[in-house]
Amino acid sequence: TIYLVWANRGDFDRYLTWFCWCNVVLGTGLLLASYMFAPIGETTLLFDRYCSLTWNPNRFAGLMVIYTSALLYLASKRTKLAPLFMLLCGFACHLIWISGCRAGLIIIFVQLVGWAGTILRFDLKKAVAKTLIFVSLSGTLVIAGFLGSINLLTHNTILVADKGCITVFENKFEKFGDQDSDDGYSDEDADPSSGKDRFEKGDKTIDQFTSGRLQIWSFYLKGMNLRGNDMQDFELVLPSGNTFHNAHNTVIEIGYRYGIPAGLAYALFMIATTIALIKACLTVSKKRSSIGIALFTVAYFVFAMTDVMTLTFERGPVLAFYLVLGGLITGEVLNKDA
Repeated sequence: TIYLVWANRGDFDRYLTWFCWCNVVLGTGLLLASYMFAPIGETTLLFDRYCSLTWNPNRFAGLMVIYTSALLYLASKRTKLAPLFMLLCGFACHLIWISGCRAGLIIIFVQLVGWAGTILRFDLKKAVAKTLIFVSLSGTLVIAGFLGSINLLTHNTILVADKGCITVFENKFEKFGDQDSDDGYSDEDADPSSGKDRFEKGDKTIDQFTSGRLQIWSFYLKGMNLRGNDMQDFELVLPSGNTFHNAHNTVIEIGYRYGIPAGLAYALFMIATTIALIKACLTVSKKRSSIGIALFTVAYFVFAMTDVMTLTFERGPVLAFYLVLGGLITGEVLNKDA
């Protein structure tokens, strides 16, 4: 429906701007709610990772990368609100960092580097000084927002539901105060593989560092066939005792469920989309909508490599990706004369 309507209208930029503004309003609401109502919650203590108002740190990071995608696209339009958008992006980056979501951090890194490179490609020849100042100022504001979020959220001691106090420093969550209270929490509740330790290789094997994903992928790859497999009531129990119900990779999951041809088809779709967007942003397109499409695509594709993301209304990055994909299908961003 999105493709048919906006392809005929020929003003995909307007649709993308509206879509991003909606995400910015919702994302800013979540950002403010995180600082005001969920600075550090009980779920954070259990996971040793920040969850905000959600029950899962990875889901929260998924919402934040949609937010950063929208902010960066609107900032690329060089409006008067661009500095505010970049500052808010810095706040979101910090929340992604303390969520401990590695996919989220990869996404925001690729988004920021790609955004800066594309802005330079679009505007550097037109106005060298102004463009360099804009990109430099944008980077400074992102850093300022990151540091500002630390001051707001992590350098405070916060009372949580009268169950004792939690202090946060250097991405580590520790409980102190009412140590003897029967609140169901203890220092042993925190997952030692979470939080800051998730980013430290140390003596971990590659499989341990990836939270068992190599074992999961190996099992699913060995079980692939041409016709697919019945997944009803399926669960995979690893030697570590952890239980999984999917492949933690969208392409592998599709290939295992529906057969090798289906998995290959989706992999080719992702590769073709990536190549088209790289071409659009770096060599062809004169339309800034290509930046927005690329930002949302990065958010979806990186998460799709570490988790199963197929149902559009189950995970935010999936819906956002398909809602902006129409701009690429029309071919508008690949047209040199557009």
